[in-house]
Amino acid sequence: MSRQRASRRVYPGGAASVCNLPKYLASSEGSKRSAHRLRQVQGRCQGWRHLAVLGKIIRSDVRRAIHGARGFVMPTVNENTEHPQLTSKNQLRYQFTPKHHGGPGSRGQAQWLAALTLAEEFAIFDEADSFEILDGKGNMYGVLRDESGELRDVGTWEEQMAKFPSTTSGPWHGYPCWAINKSGPSNRRRQKMFPPKQVFDLLQEAGLISEEQRDRLKRGDHA
Repeated sequence: MSRQRASRRVYPGGAASVCNLPKYLASSEGSKRSAHRLRQVQGRCQGWRHLAVLGKIIRSDVRRAIHGARGFVMPTVNENTEHPQLTSKNQLRYQFTPKHHGGPGSRGQAQWLAALTLAEEFAIFDEADSFEILDGKGNMYGVLRDESGELRDVGTWEEQMAKFPSTTSGPWHGYPCWAINKSGPSNRRRQKMFPPKQVFDLLQEAGLISEEQRDRLKRGDHA
């Protein structure tokens, strides 16, 4: 079950539907544990002030469900596959690589989340190119936002930022890079994997993340 699909089922009709979530999450598509947690909150639900709490619980459970199924549902790319479009600003080429899409050589490597489409992956790269979110080595970085401005997870370790290593020839490629949750390999949570601080500032100045999101990502927290 993709995160997008889950979100549409979770929020089908606004506040009234939120209070019926335990029935959905207790079904075969949800989780009994989530239902129990939601019932605890539901007992105190007296209007819009509790929706943010419910939303955080829902997003957490959806992320865990997707992460737990990452080895099963991750779409596989068996050979480098170039996107048919170029970026809108600098006409850059982009390719989807097996290494980061469950194909050969993917073991232990950052993987794009199964809930994302290839079009969304390219859109992150295209936006990064448009706003020139670059570090000192020419690597690009991007994020993916939902309709409310919250950052979506893009990787199976709950990464919310993607990195596109600089290349002087051939198409670019990318992978989820930051921030990595505790289930990710420890070597990818080290300082050398930390994006340069200027990148977070550029994302915020471009309006792609809020000041609060910038500060949380700088600390290595989930935004």
